[in-house]
Amino acid sequence: MLGSTPFLYGALAGFVGLGLAYAFKRRGSDWGIWWTLAAVPVTARYGSLRLGAMDRVFHGALWAVPIALIAAAVAAYGLFRLRDEWVGGPAFVMTVGGIWTTVPDTEHLVVLLGVTAAVIWAWWPDFWSRPGPLGAIAVALLIAWGTVVGSVTRDSGIIGGLGALATLGWFAIFVPTKNRWLWLGAYGIVILIWARWAGLADSGWTAVFIGAMAWILAAVGAMMLSRRSNDAVTRSY
Repeated sequence: MLGSTPFLYGALAGFVGLGLAYAFKRRGSDWGIWWTLAAVPVTARYGSLRLGAMDRVFHGALWAVPIALIAAAVAAYGLFRLRDEWVGGPAFVMTVGGIWTTVPDTEHLVVLLGVTAAVIWAWWPDFWSRPGPLGAIAVALLIAWGTVVGSVTRDSGIIGGLGALATLGWFAIFVPTKNRWLWLGAYGIVILIWARWAGLADSGWTAVFIGAMAWILAAVGAMMLSRRSNDAVTRSY
């Protein structure tokens, strides 16, 4: 699928967004806006903004719309909060990639993965551009919608994909970024659990339980490590 037409067109649009981000980098432009501007045209052609997508959701997964809005809000907050963190860019790529692996109709996410593969270089690692509030919201909403449209045929796919998306916010809030490699390793594991375990579960409720346990364990582990670090600093004095 990474060599498919939707992915390649997504990457091509992403390079246009990358060029715009570079052109406006001295003005502190919103990275999320460039990502969205690159993603919308190709998504309207190959992804979740095509005609008929809304009917698909309304007749098969209307219950998921409010959940998608909540997940998008949490993810947007995380994206904005991680805007100055080195882990932000890699975490976003892992998130989109994880959702792509769990939705049954992968074409709705592969085009966004193509956009991300190009535009991400405007944010990471040199920070030409960073996600602003509006851009973060636009990015999160478009990914959440693509997740729902791509998973209409499997409830657990919707839960797994939206859970992976909301992990951006969960980690930004509950897991400190002091050790970036440890943070990214834990993040990747949680995304994998949401996408490949929860997202392929037999029911939506099972998916919720599996993903929630992963979140809780990650937060508890972060608290324990932070406490040990503080104790070590105290002993050194």
